[in-house]
Amino acid sequence: MKRFLAILILPAVVFAYSYEREVTTVTDGDTIVLDNLETVRLIGIDTPETVHPSKPVEYFGQEASEYTQSKLLGEMVRIEYDQEKVDRYGRTLAYVFFDSAWGDTLFNLLIIEDGYAFAYTEYPFEEEHMARFRDAERTARDFERGLWTDPDRIDTDLSYRPLHELVEISEKFEPPPTEDVLASLPGGYVVASNQSDKYHLPVCRYAERIHSWNLITFESVSAATRASYSPCSVCFPPVTTTTTTTYIDEDTGSCDYWLNTDSWVRHNRGCRYYKNTKYGRCCTKSEGRACGICGG
Repeated sequence: MKRFLAILILPAVVFAYSYEREVTTVTDGDTIVLDNLETVRLIGIDTPETVHPSKPVEYFGQEASEYTQSKLLGEMVRIEYDQEKVDRYGRTLAYVFFDSAWGDTLFNLLIIEDGYAFAYTEYPFEEEHMARFRDAERTARDFERGLWTDPDRIDTDLSYRPLHELVEISEKFEPPPTEDVLASLPGGYVVASNQSDKYHLPVCRYAERIHSWNLITFESVSAATRASYSPCSVCFPPVTTTTTTTYIDEDTGSCDYWLNTDSWVRHNRGCRYYKNTKYGRCCTKSEGRACGICGG
């Protein structure tokens, strides 16, 4: 299978701290243990579950674990931090580099490119890496590598993804979205069932389950709200509000909140990502998801 080596060649990035240790245990595809007993959760990736206490083994979970074992178990690796060092479970959050046939290789990126992990962008991390991880997933999906060989079996929750990514991913599923559905996305089109009180984006997995005889179409979120429907908590459609506004200074262009329209994460004025993303705009406090660093 043809591999794009360029995606593994990264520019120098200055990290606050890095060190080398041996990998002694692979817990699952995205989590390893070092010889100092430190548990490391790889930044920016998510593999199907194999050891979750309340979930069964997911499709391609075992293969992802075996892939990580084949590359890292018993190897000396370089651990590098991003802005956030530890997650809420006390695990070290890190980029993991190892020596491969292509030289010093970022494993977080490689496992996505080979189709054994998703790009996990729910929480912000270094913008250049985030863009590369998304590109790597798109490549794996386009070439149907790894878990993307049978996307109908993927059961990982990807609802945090921005809408354009959900559309791209849904095109790999059967049946694909119709032209009418795709054409409706930019205009704020939402759907609901007459057997429910929730409205959905057209690409939401719950919207796709609505029988045609129960389907209700609204031309806007406002129309759905006026009909007493509330937003689905899975696909996160925008919420209509008349009480929350964003102050924008006409002279300076300053605003209270900044929305990264690529990751759909909201940042406040004190955040390092405020007006510091490749794509974005001013927004209200009700838009997007709160940044894990500044709280949005």
